[in-house]
Amino acid sequence: MNIKTDIKGKTLFKNFLTLYIYVVTIVAFFCIDRFTSIIEFFWSEDFSYFEKLTQLMMFMENNTSMRELFNSEEYRFLAQQTINQSMFLAITIYLSIFLIIYTVLRILQILIESLQINGINFSNTLSSKELGKKAALFSLLFPLGPLFIIPLAFAHCYKLTINRLSLNEEPLIIKQSIFHLWFIFVATTYLPVQSLLRTISSETTIQNILISSVIVIAGVPIFFATSYKWLLTFQFKERIITPGYKYFDAIGFFFKHTLITIASLGIYYPIFLSKGYEYLAENMATQPEGEEISIIPNFNHKKGLIIFWKYFLLTLVTAGIAYPILLEKRLHYIAESISSDS
Repeated sequence: MNIKTDIKGKTLFKNFLTLYIYVVTIVAFFCIDRFTSIIEFFWSEDFSYFEKLTQLMMFMENNTSMRELFNSEEYRFLAQQTINQSMFLAITIYLSIFLIIYTVLRILQILIESLQINGINFSNTLSSKELGKKAALFSLLFPLGPLFIIPLAFAHCYKLTINRLSLNEEPLIIKQSIFHLWFIFVATTYLPVQSLLRTISSETTIQNILISSVIVIAGVPIFFATSYKWLLTFQFKERIITPGYKYFDAIGFFFKHTLITIASLGIYYPIFLSKGYEYLAENMATQPEGEEISIIPNFNHKKGLIIFWKYFLLTLVTAGIAYPILLEKRLHYIAESISSDS
């Protein structure tokens, strides 16, 4: 079985373009002047914002009654300014969250659709419009808490995308619960990181910080071992295809490479990813037969290291504009490094 991808950086860039334009517009808008000056420019009437604020403070210093204070022109003006400011911030935050969620989900969909098995592309019935509705829904639910929404949105849309895929008219199906992936994220990533941040921000001993850091580091291999199991387990042609590794073996593997990545100050990270893909490819199997899928990984880790850091640095220099090229090069590298005999 030959695995390739026909993804192009131009296609990815088109989907990133709206987000780029929005980010640049917002940054430029806020850099023109301080936010209060912008509010004053758009909504000031007879007096400036600062004049109204000064007069209101004078009323308070002169022991003006609360009734007179609330009925004053200055108070009503500042109250309206606060409402306008809050509405502007709410709209800005909502659009930001929506565009980020939609762009990430759309790119995920494009990356999956670009894969070819023996020259045949996956077909996908999930439309961009439907994906946009999902992004809008999760953006509205975002105030309930990023902890709850972000992993839930990703799990839901990933499962939805896979369940709409087919290869030679044979569908792929993910049956595992999205709350399983959400629990994995919370237990292995969110809670340990939150504990570490609280420990650092409070007056505590170095020993407590080290203990929290060890818990965070220990959570990384557990997260990879359990989340990959969830992400890569699906049904195809009456068979369940899943990573066949044992959890403790996988945790040991990812833990070793996590320590190397930390010791190298992150330089080893691209090789960590390649080693992870290699490990997964070597351990894919079918259930209930337990038949191993003969995938032959051929990763050139030095090449992967150069590709990642070359285009990652280019992404930094271009303020993110080159990120689609990084994705394109990485996906081509991964697809070209994997082949299968089954």
